[in-house]
Amino acid sequence: MDRHQPLLVSASPLSRSHPRASEMMFVHDGSVLAGFLDSTGKLFQKRLCEGDVFIFPRGLVHFIMNYGLRLATTFSMLNSQNPGVVGITHAMFSSDFDVVEGLMGRMMKFREMEIPGNNTADFPWTY
Repeated sequence: MDRHQPLLVSASPLSRSHPRASEMMFVHDGSVLAGFLDSTGKLFQKRLCEGDVFIFPRGLVHFIMNYGLRLATTFSMLNSQNPGVVGITHAMFSSDFDVVEGLMGRMMKFREMEIPGNNTADFPWTY
């Protein structure tokens, strides 16, 4: 299973996990911030540029965010025909709510960053 995902500036799809598959993401254009929470709640993240690949381990909550000043395009591949998807709302009911709340707060701080001449600064964010 694969998918193509264009990301607008500062865009971030909802965090999710796949209980039956690992995900490999290739950055085709732009730069993104990618990361995941391990089973102890430790955050791993990395800024990726064009040509970089990132692996999200099976079952771990992960996220991506456009970190650049232009459209970013990623391609993701899952190693299962039936990977399943668990959204962040389900993960928020875990015993370590502070970690998820901290991650969402960190992601929201990008909204507060002002970039001169950024036409997307006034777009409403949806999560």
